[in-house]
Amino acid sequence: VNLGGFVLVRFAPLLEQALPARSVLLLVSAGTVLLAGLVMLTRISIKVKLAWSTVAQMGFMLLECAAGLYLFAALHLIGHSLYKAHAFLSASSVVRETRLQALHSPAQPAGMSVVLAPVVSLALVLALHSASPHAAWPWWWSGVLALAWAPLLWLPASSGTARVRRALLGLLGAAALTLAALLAHLLPLQIADAPNTWFGVAALLTMLALYTCMGLLQLAPHSMAAWRRRSYAGFYLDEAYTRLALQCWPAHWAPSARRAASELVSDGSRQ
Repeated sequence: VNLGGFVLVRFAPLLEQALPARSVLLLVSAGTVLLAGLVMLTRISIKVKLAWSTVAQMGFMLLECAAGLYLFAALHLIGHSLYKAHAFLSASSVVRETRLQALHSPAQPAGMSVVLAPVVSLALVLALHSASPHAAWPWWWSGVLALAWAPLLWLPASSGTARVRRALLGLLGAAALTLAALLAHLLPLQIADAPNTWFGVAALLTMLALYTCMGLLQLAPHSMAAWRRRSYAGFYLDEAYTRLALQCWPAHWAPSARRAASELVSDGSRQ
C-alpha cells in the first residue's frame, strides 16, 4: 500500500521534470481523496471503512506529492502507518462504542461551529506557523491543515460544561498536531520540497470540497440522501470495474449446455 508514495518521494527530482505526469497525479489523487473520503464517511462495516480510509489517506499522500510537498508526504507515510496499525488493533472496540451510542441519540454538531471551525483552526495554524523560526510550508498548505483540523473544533448543539471541555480539547488537539508538523520538519530526512502554487491551490479546493460535503452530511443529511446512497455503494465503482473486466476478459461462470449434457451421459453410463 505504501509503495506508491515511497517511490514518488524517492523519485521526486524526476517528477519535477515531468509536468504532465504531475498534472495527471494531481487529478487522480484529488479525485481519490473526494471519492474515498465520502465513501469512508458513509460505510458501516468497520473492515470496509478502514479499507476506504486507507484509500483516502494514500490519495491525500499522492496529492501532497503532486503539490510538491514531498517531506509532508514522507511524514504522512510514517504517521499513517502508526495510525492505521492502531485503528486495526482497536477495531474490536467499535462494537462496544456503537452499542453505547445506540442507548442515546447522537449529539449533532452546531451549525455555527461547523462554519466557524475552519476560521478558528486557520488562525491557530497561522499563529503557530508565524511563531516558528523557519517557514515549514507555503500559505495554501496552512488552509489545508486548517480544514483537516477543523472537525476537532465542532461543538455539540447542547450547551454546558461538556461543550467548553470539547472546545478546549479541540484547540489543544489542533495545536498539538500543528506543532508536531512543525517539529517533524526538523527531522534529517534529506528531502527537499518543491511547492507549486497552482497545484497547491487545487489541493486546497479539494480539501474545501471534502469539508463542505462533511458539513452537509452532518447539518443537512436529507439534502444529501441521494449522494449518501451512492457514496454508501462506493459510487458503484466495483460493479463498473467488474463489468469492464468481463468485457475485456470474458469468463464462463457455468459450463456450457453441451458439456453439462456429456457429463450427465458419462455419469449415467458409469452407473
